Amino acid sequence: MLEKPKRMCKRSVCRKDANLNNILNECRRNCKVNCRKLIFHYEIVDRSLASIPIGSPDLQVLSDQIKINIVIKNPEVIVMSHKPLYNAMDIFSYVGGLMGCWLGISVWTCTGIAETTFWTFLNFLKQYVMKSRHSPSAGNQSFFRRQHHNTLLSKYSIKGIRVAKKLLKQNPGII
Repeated sequence: MLEKPKRMCKRSVCRKDANLNNILNECRRNCKVNCRKLIFHYEIVDRSLASIPIGSPDLQVLSDQIKINIVIKNPEVIVMSHKPLYNAMDIFSYVGGLMGCWLGISVWTCTGIAETTFWTFLNFLKQYVMKSRHSPSAGNQSFFRRQHHNTLLSKYSIKGIRVAKKLLKQNPGII
């Protein structure tokens, strides 16, 4: 590498120089295979041209500039990405590992807790349904409820005695 590289030629001079044209064509021929593999071999060559005198003002103006031309015929770049897919076992082990580290419980314990919670909720639901079946009906529905009286029971109950007394008063000939 050069510590202070110098521009050695102008465009018109470089295009007209047959030696530089041959080097450029050779580079293009040899670079195709390596460019496809994305492997680049390079060589830095320091050369001076005899066409520009050393004390020329053109050389001093361009002495701190470097021009590099890179020609890419196919700028297409293949980008491969990886999106991990989780199956049920991966998720199970991932969640189990997190619970084990942070909560100190295993997945097996967690399933036991879930099962106990489920059965407790199911028993509570059964008791709630049983209580709602045996609870008295609403006040508006009491007007439409049918009263079932058995005649044998009504004779022996207090209510039945009252009914029997009323019937005796209305029809004394029943007895």
